Amino acid sequence: MKRLLTTAVAAFTMLTLASCSDSTSTPVEPSPSETAVETPTPEPEPTPEIVPTQITILGGGDVLTHEPINNAARQADGSYDFTQFYTHMGPWIENADIALCTLEVPIMRPGDATAGYPMFAGAYELAQDLADVGYDGCSLAGNHAMDRGMYGVTSTIEALTEAGMGWAGTARTQEEADETQFYVLESGGREVYIAHLSYTTLTNGIPIPPEAPYSWDVVGDLGAPIDTIITDAQVAREAGADLVVVSMQWGTEYVSEPIAEQYAIAEQLAESGEIDLIFGTHPHVPQGIVELEGGPRGEGMWVAWSMGNQLSNQSYGTLGDWRVGTGLVTIARVDVPVEGPATVASLDWMGVTVDEKAGYQLYPLWWFEGGYIPEGSGISTYDAEQRMTALYPVMAESGEQLTEELVPVADSLTVMRK
Repeated sequence: MKRLLTTAVAAFTMLTLASCSDSTSTPVEPSPSETAVETPTPEPEPTPEIVPTQITILGGGDVLTHEPINNAARQADGSYDFTQFYTHMGPWIENADIALCTLEVPIMRPGDATAGYPMFAGAYELAQDLADVGYDGCSLAGNHAMDRGMYGVTSTIEALTEAGMGWAGTARTQEEADETQFYVLESGGREVYIAHLSYTTLTNGIPIPPEAPYSWDVVGDLGAPIDTIITDAQVAREAGADLVVVSMQWGTEYVSEPIAEQYAIAEQLAESGEIDLIFGTHPHVPQGIVELEGGPRGEGMWVAWSMGNQLSNQSYGTLGDWRVGTGLVTIARVDVPVEGPATVASLDWMGVTVDEKAGYQLYPLWWFEGGYIPEGSGISTYDAEQRMTALYPVMAESGEQLTEELVPVADSLTVMRK
């Protein structure tokens, strides 16, 4: 409009000058400033080329901050630093295109006291530290979600939001409960919308707050019907989800095989065709990985039955069980074509172990193969052998263990709710 207005004013001025001049006067050549100049038409921006890519979604086992973990994280000034435990995990957690943690504890506000088992209270710094080591969001619908009541639900979501992370499984309001957590990746010139849902079948005997029935995503005998998960996934699809990832807290503690309840829920979800991937937790020991028939377009649905522990004080020394000192990171590889649906092509796994004898450092378990002991580790050759003996047979039918570092593929990630 500005260019058009300027041209109109110039034309009016020239007409006025002509009417006031002598008709016999010599015509005056227009000065260069009065010469009309055509504005060149800008070249259209080239359309970005869309190319097929393969992105990764990482799921991790339970983050369960017992008091010995909190004590190890506590600094001289009273603050907490949990990033120190993840020094060796960056090539996987940080390099995954999306990394989702299993947060088993409510996070408190600054200045609140921490607490361990049986009624957990995590330090405020935990949220930002999880973000700093590479996690983009967390599942919250665990059996400890209500350890600190609605106060803990609220403070946890506050802390995660301040850290720029997503969350699923609890809510402060009905409006939040009606929203879906999305992670939007731009990869190869295409946006991929990934919805994350989170549920638990266990509550530790704590009732769902009657004044806030929306606050905790409990399903099964203690909560809403399992069909609720399918309905929520359909809502996510209608909102634009290309993939739906479900974090499920289910099963029985310290059991290395999925129980009937896990099979029943997984088969129901696979049959629905709405769920792409399940990250299972709760047993505190790893269970295997399987691709079930069904899933979106009948192309299958991947399930990690249990990813075990990630950061916890459970160990052979505390429970007399080598399995609890191990866990999994599971990595879904998602094919993103130029056109058409994104598809989970595979679900890889890597064993991890926590070194409770030397500062709770997390290590890839395969680092200890062949008798190698990383510098500074408190894990002996015997300890390492026992941990591998506890984990590897459980994963024998789940494909080869991942031993390569991940390489980020996506160009950008947006964390959003809608």
